[in-house]
Amino acid sequence: MLHLIKPRSLPDSIYYSQLLNLKKTINDIKADSCKLWVPEKDADLEGADYFYSGKSIDRRRIYNGDMVYCRSAVDYFRTRIVLAGRRVKYIYDFRAIQGYEGIYMKVGLLNICALFILEFICYCSAHQVNAVSNNLAEKLHSLFLIHRKINILPCFTSYEPVIGVPPKGIINFVYVGGTSKWQCIEDIFRIYKNISAEFNSTLTFYTKDTIYITELAEKFKVTVACRYVQQNRLGEELALYDFGFLIRERNIINEVASPVKFLEYLSKGIIPIITEGIGDYSEVVKEKKIGVILKDNYDGIGGQIKDALADRDIYLNMFKYANEMTWANNKTRISKVFLAL
Repeated sequence: MLHLIKPRSLPDSIYYSQLLNLKKTINDIKADSCKLWVPEKDADLEGADYFYSGKSIDRRRIYNGDMVYCRSAVDYFRTRIVLAGRRVKYIYDFRAIQGYEGIYMKVGLLNICALFILEFICYCSAHQVNAVSNNLAEKLHSLFLIHRKINILPCFTSYEPVIGVPPKGIINFVYVGGTSKWQCIEDIFRIYKNISAEFNSTLTFYTKDTIYITELAEKFKVTVACRYVQQNRLGEELALYDFGFLIRERNIINEVASPVKFLEYLSKGIIPIITEGIGDYSEVVKEKKIGVILKDNYDGIGGQIKDALADRDIYLNMFKYANEMTWANNKTRISKVFLAL
């Protein structure tokens, strides 16, 4: 049995798009071989099998020969302590490097050092290590100075890919996600202000932080819409848009990332507008010609949009890549990683 542990801080959107789909995919491959643990505070989440209210999962439900999947260093250590003496195999999935995130969030030197040490131990002691991007795997090798096998498992999409069509008349732009500093919301407004001066266009934000978006719209003197829908309704809403923003600061956190919204955009026929240095995806956009890579000063965005719309192959290229990156089409890859221990 494989036990997936949901970290306490994992957003519901990531739970539904990633952990829950991982469980479903593994159980499709081998029936009833995967269980999902979530904190008791998240008892209303769909698809949970077990709940934990204390420090970790219930030892009585884990048996010799089982596997435990963690994506949080703290959860990994708590679980190993609770299951001490059990012959359990551990899978640690690096979705980022928490020590670098600690530096960015200024959590204090001692906490930052502790995070690096904890992740180093996870890296060395887990029976299997996964990473969300090739860039992250390379960084782990150089950071920890020990070269071990790392399985690359990016964030797959559950959306059924469609072939997009060029807009007729109004061009609709969209942003999906949070409003943290590293998501560069103000830059999106700056870019869109230039776009709206050149094109008949709209911009819609899908986020909970409507007050912040309203304030920025007033600051930049542009008209935008702001909506929030549940994850299970987002796919049908995205079908209304032509271009999607994915703007990030150039730093180590984003250089090793695998934002799922990139694939969600592609799957719905939305041309992504992204910056350099976003995980493996910035290079994928260049190589496969499936989006717009912004220049450092955002100059020439109007011309880049025109070039993208003039490319007769872009929508088919987007469809092909999105189809390669669905959960359904990666069952063999997932099986080799999670059912091979």
